[in-house]
Amino acid sequence: MKRVCLGGTFDVLHAGHARLLDAALATGARLVIGLASDKFAASRRPSGRELAPYGERERALRDWFAARGALDRVEIVSLAEEWGPAAEGADIDGIVVSEGTREAAARLNARRLTRGLAVLEVVTVPHLLAADGLPVSASRIRAGEVDADGRQA
Repeated sequence: MKRVCLGGTFDVLHAGHARLLDAALATGARLVIGLASDKFAASRRPSGRELAPYGERERALRDWFAARGALDRVEIVSLAEEWGPAAEGADIDGIVVSEGTREAAARLNARRLTRGLAVLEVVTVPHLLAADGLPVSASRIRAGEVDADGRQA
């Protein structure tokens, strides 16, 4: 595909994120990454749950792509709401999602259809499971349950 999108909070960049980002790089020549703004991310989390600031999360993503020589293929945009450019972009061909966000991709495609846009090809990436068999996540890392590679902390 020529241009694919994906979105998320990307708080505490971990091996599960790397799996998703690697799949996006393998799928599209260019990537549009919707990074949740601080306000939007906070609105979707339990009150008081720690969150790295937007600038830190964006820098971590840029560093990750730069380390792979792929930063020139990536556009990072701030998401103030769920959809961002994926809902409007006629030049976007696909979306890369985790198992947990597959339904959001279906809702996005329904929204695109109502706007006269083609549906996006959906690439679903399985969750990376930690050593305990549960998905690796930023909340589990922050809680000290696992490390960023999914090993017992």
